[in-house]
Parts: sequence; C-alpha cells; structure tokens
Amino acid sequence: MRLTIEFQPVRGEAVLDGEFPRHFQAALYGALDPVLAEHIHNIGYPVGGRALKMIVFSDVALGQAPTREANGLRFKGPASIVVASPMSEIIHALRRSLLRSGRFRAGRQWFEVKGITVKEPKVSAGRIEVRSLSPIVAYSTLLRPDGRKYTCYFQPGEAEFSRLVAQNLERKYFVVHGREPRAGLTLEVLRVGRMVIRKFKGTVVKGWHCVLGLEGPRDLLQLALDAGLGSKNSQGWGCVDLLSPGSSVRLVGDGNHV
Repeated sequence: MRLTIEFQPVRGEAVLDGEFPRHFQAALYGALDPVLAEHIHNIGYPVGGRALKMIVFSDVALGQAPTREANGLRFKGPASIVVASPMSEIIHALRRSLLRSGRFRAGRQWFEVKGITVKEPKVSAGRIEVRSLSPIVAYSTLLRPDGRKYTCYFQPGEAEFSRLVAQNLERKYFVVHGREPRAGLTLEVLRVGRMVIRKFKGTVVKGWHCVLGLEGPRDLLQLALDAGLGSKNSQGWGCVDLLSPGSSVRLVGDGNHV
C-alpha cells in the first residue's frame, strides 16, 4: 500500500538539499502515533539478527523546474512524494495524521499538505518491470587487511547487486509472511541511470536509479512495490514504481526530482 502526498511550501518557496530525506523521515515519525513511531524507529521488525523498518519513500517530484543554488534546489509551487509500506496500519495512520494537521515540518521548513492519494498497485503476473522512484542501495561491510571495516557499494549489473537485493527482499518477505518465499527473486537490469551520493547523519550512502525486470512469486514481487528494494529504505532509498507493459520509461533522475 502506498500514498502520494502532494504539498507546497507554506512560505511560497523552499530549498531542498541533501538533508531533506533525513528531515522527511523525522516528519513521518512525527506524524505517527508515538507508540507506533517508537516501534518502527527503535525496534523495527526483527529478522535474521536485523531490524527492518518496513517503510520506504521516494525522491521529491517537483511540479516546476527548480533553481539551483549553492545549498540545494529552490522551488515554488506543488511537489509530491510517495510513501509505501506493506504494513497497512502505518499508511492509514500517516494519512489520518497528515489530513488532520494539514501540514508537516521538514527541518526548519513547513509544508502545506494539498492532497493525499492512497493506492494499492497489484502484481498480477510472475514478471514485472519497475523503475526506481528513489535510488536503490546494495552494499556489504568488508574488512581491510588491517582489520578495519569499510563499506563497498554495488551498482546495477554487478552480480552482488542482484544477490543482495534479492536477499534483502526475501528477509522482508519473512517479516510479513513468517516463512520463506516458495521461490527466490530473479533480477534483470534493463536500464541504469545516475548514481546518487548523499550523507545521512554523517554517513555517505550511494545508490543508483535504474529500471529492473523482476521475476518470482507474485506475493514476493508485490512486496517489492510495498516495501522497496535494497537497503536503507526508511532513509528514502529504494522506492519503486510498477511500469505498464510497453510504456515509455523516464528515470526519476532525469527530471525535476531531488
């Protein structure tokens, strides 16, 4: 389940920078019931020694071309962002809260909620094509010869990218269904877009926009739409959109998105 939040700056214009995903994540948690927000942020949904947040959101789509400044993109007028989760209680609670308050704060900036649309795109076949609405992250933490840790990010087309994305989705499946999927995910890279580098609370994260072909059980593919692909979904990475067969594809990184 997903919702699209349409919003605009309360003061007529605002600046979006690399810190916006962190600020928007805080806005999401702030809009939820404190008990639910505490559970998602601090406890999550444990599986295999990890705690998954089970929420994902897209880059911001701007209605008008922004003005690039040293500290980010200045924009006026409408914008939108997609939030998805397989846990319907999260989406319903977020919708109620935003409709009731009519606004949210991201960092020091206030935004007015102009509309909210709830959708439940359904997977009806064993193969789908998706495009990223926010960059997809796949990484491993490795050891240097001296014992120090470092993070290695993988890009679409590398075998480790496909393996890690499939493995991550199967973990999410176990959280939702309490069992392993009856078959795994097969991933085909159809198009690779730009790499995106952002800092999140001081940590550098790399992800890629791309178009992917996914094959597997329908309920596993459904989870890709609802929970996102790859890692760090709750930080605004890995949100994907279902493509219609034969549709013309424009990657998010090609347009007015941040």
